[in-house]
Amino acid sequence: MEHLTCMKLTVLPYRRHEKCDPAWGEASSFVPSSLLVPLSPNDEMVRQMFEDIFASRGRLSHIDQVLGWHPLYLEAFTMSTEFLMREEGALSVPTRNYLAILASSLHNCQYLVSLQESEFIFNRGEHSWLEGLDKAPRKIQRILKLGKLLAHRPWKLTPEDIAEQMEGSNGWTVAELVQIIAILATFFSLTGLVHGMGLLPEMDMENPSRSTFISKEYKLDDQTRETVQKNRENLLKLLDKKENRTQEVEKKQTAQKASSVVDICCLTNLTDTASKYPEYTGKDVERYVDFNIKTEKLHRRQDFDWRSHGYGLMSRYYQGFAPMLNGEFDLIYNLTYQRLRSAGNVDTGPFRRAVWYYVHRLYGIENDDYDYASINKYLNKQVKKFIKKCACYPQDITRSDYEVFGYDFTDDEKCHVTLLVFEARRQASIVFGLKALGKYLSSTR
Repeated sequence: MEHLTCMKLTVLPYRRHEKCDPAWGEASSFVPSSLLVPLSPNDEMVRQMFEDIFASRGRLSHIDQVLGWHPLYLEAFTMSTEFLMREEGALSVPTRNYLAILASSLHNCQYLVSLQESEFIFNRGEHSWLEGLDKAPRKIQRILKLGKLLAHRPWKLTPEDIAEQMEGSNGWTVAELVQIIAILATFFSLTGLVHGMGLLPEMDMENPSRSTFISKEYKLDDQTRETVQKNRENLLKLLDKKENRTQEVEKKQTAQKASSVVDICCLTNLTDTASKYPEYTGKDVERYVDFNIKTEKLHRRQDFDWRSHGYGLMSRYYQGFAPMLNGEFDLIYNLTYQRLRSAGNVDTGPFRRAVWYYVHRLYGIENDDYDYASINKYLNKQVKKFIKKCACYPQDITRSDYEVFGYDFTDDEKCHVTLLVFEARRQASIVFGLKALGKYLSSTR
């Protein structure tokens, strides 16, 4: 492994950078290479996983490298992604790659678009499709409408939208559509991890005309550094209270639990409003719009949730993937190292749950069993801003967002937060997609 350089050995790159760039060889524009897990790590488990990934794909990606901080999650993520994109399923492998390109382009994610274009070519996809969506079959072109809804306003997805995809001579089958929903949800949610950690393309994928990765240097001033340090110390005090558990149980019985209490943190001055991939996304640029709790109907988790409803529906039509995905959700939701920076024996559960339910609230999902006042308690405005950008506007994340963050977490802890956001958004999108599909199937019986 000493000689690996995060480059794929066998896949022919679709676009190649012709000029030497100072960022080449760097995995992230936010995190110095010296702080990342090395390509030949001392940890035997991580080293073996890196070697297995490279042997299987001919590439150790920058995503793999940052996930090396969280080896249990890396293992689960690798297995589920391999299954989703390469193993059994109703869709051909090139079609899966093309859907991933469409999903990634909705958030201007050069890293994932370039990676999946390369995979598409390697898997003998039709080259002309990469000239634009209009070159792909009409059946695939119709997916863009579904993708935009699922990406930006999934709560508006209806059985009628599903019917448009399934009916007619060129309609998708139920099994195909279940896999389509899984791929779209995975890749536009994964852009939050890529942009959130400032990941740079591997050297064979860089395209300077589309680059969104070179981030200006940003250093915290002394006052901000002191503020985020104090914020973390205050968070530790909240998490370390011995009576914390008792209080939380009591609040579930007495406190105002409705999600209307949550400050969703309105974002302004969003700059990345133009699509860098109009050939895939079309000229009409759509973006996430805040869920309006006054005019929109909340989706109550008790009515249709992943575990009680979505899991069974996915298992019926996409056997094998549902248990992998369920295991991944459970793993990241419960994953803890019981520390914050140098402080040990810390129960981070309330903070992690606040991240998860804040993301779900952004997409209009409410859980009657959760006290939403806890979100305002554990998440300050700055960390809410970072989380919301990761979940809704990943292409707008800046170096200053990452550095300020809200708490002076370590890089691996910030990565942990982005993984919670990724999986929470993915679950929300899959729930809305499968809910609409389930209603359509019920209406046709």
